[in-house]
Amino acid sequence: MTRLSPASPLVLAALVLAALVLAATLAPAALRAQDNTPSPKSPETLFPRAAWQAERDGYRLIGAEELRALLLSDEPPLLVDTRPDYEFTQGHPKGALHMPFEPGEAHGIAPDKQAAVLALLGPDKERTVVVYCRSPQ
Repeated sequence: MTRLSPASPLVLAALVLAALVLAATLAPAALRAQDNTPSPKSPETLFPRAAWQAERDGYRLIGAEELRALLLSDEPPLLVDTRPDYEFTQGHPKGALHMPFEPGEAHGIAPDKQAAVLALLGPDKERTVVVYCRSPQ
């Protein structure tokens, strides 16, 4: 067994201090790199059920900042407002198309309404479509 010299506790303390400083410096970056938690204002945080359903069905929720960027882009999205008639007439974004949905249609819509939706969306299957309503359902 090796005996520690009188200077060894000082060297040991310096090494421990250096290790602590290094850990304190690297830990926040490592935690940030591993943290996949959405921000408190993200759609995933505000509407977890809707986010899960959208992802399950091949869609995704977007927040206000992403919508703003889309609206200002060279190819703005098609906006589809699914709120009731009275809400749509009270105000909606310029150019938004109106296709109200009833709560009972959450699990499927009649063939004639499916045809109306497809006609409303148009033939361009590559165009980004933003569908919005008043609730996360």
